[in-house]
Amino acid sequence: MPLTKKPKFSLRNVTCDHYMVLPNASLDPTSSHDHRSVNRVPVIRVFGILDSGQKCCLHVHGVLPYIMLECQAEVDGAFADQFADALDTALNMAISQRPNANGRPTGPHVHRIKVVKGL
Repeated sequence: MPLTKKPKFSLRNVTCDHYMVLPNASLDPTSSHDHRSVNRVPVIRVFGILDSGQKCCLHVHGVLPYIMLECQAEVDGAFADQFADALDTALNMAISQRPNANGRPTGPHVHRIKVVKGL
C-alpha cells in the first residue's frame, strides 16, 4: 500500500557514531535496575541529508545496547535481579582492569533486566 502522506521528517542516513555523556533527566535513563545513579549514557549521532538537501546531525537519546540470553529453565524475577547484579559486577571488574581505567568502577552497566518468554 503506497504512502499517501509525506513524512514530517525524513533523513537520508550517511553515517552514524556515538558518544558518552552525562544523562539528561528528560531524555535518558538516570538510574539502573537496582536504583543506582547512572554516570554516563550513550547518544547516537546520525549524520545525513534532509529531503531539502540540507545537511543534518540528529542526536538520539534513550537507546541502550541490549543482549538476549536463552534460558532453558523457568526464571523468576529474583534470579534475574541476582544475574543482573553478577553481570554488572563482572563488567565493572573487567573494565577497571583496562589500562587507563584507574582501577575504579565506571558505574552501573545493567540498566534493566526483564524475563520474556517466546512461543
